[in-house]
Amino acid sequence: IKEELNIDASVIMGPSFAEEIGDDIPTFVELSGNKDLINYLETDCFKITYNDDYVGLQVGGSLKNVVTVASGIVEGLDYKVNTSSYIITEGLKEIKEIGIKLGAIESTFYGLSGLGDLYGTSLSSKSRNKRAGILLGQGKKLEEIHSEVGSTIEGLDTVKDAFYIINKYNLDCPLISNLYKIIYEDMDSMNIINIK
Repeated sequence: IKEELNIDASVIMGPSFAEEIGDDIPTFVELSGNKDLINYLETDCFKITYNDDYVGLQVGGSLKNVVTVASGIVEGLDYKVNTSSYIITEGLKEIKEIGIKLGAIESTFYGLSGLGDLYGTSLSSKSRNKRAGILLGQGKKLEEIHSEVGSTIEGLDTVKDAFYIINKYNLDCPLISNLYKIIYEDMDSMNIINIK
């Protein structure tokens, strides 16, 4: 973008599966950074709103992948909507706590780049992170999961950063802490719901 338009890089986040964008399915996202980009990128089917919370957009867009892995585990354990809803709700609280600690604005996490992106990713069968979580819940190991999903699974790496931040700032984020331990310390995946 900087090379072609001489505009500094910005952040675009929100529920936006590439396949749906390519099929002209109405899609709504948020941009933080240079507002001029909206004029270049927005179409009749790809709508962009501006949000000046540069940190919040990045935190929401990154950590939604982590919570989506957790919601996938719940599905892999054969739990249903009641349990998934609980995990997504608790996950949003933890995303918000981490984000605020890093300088984000709380209201951002109730918008498209927060709740919207988390909702879309956690409920979609197209999500690599959800698929990885389902396989974890079914007892598969990381090597098998990477082989079966076959592409980047952002949440598996991002949970390491989230776990570091939680410990650095002594934050109360038991869902993300347990997820890290399930993935990297062989904690039983049943503990994904033991977060109170």
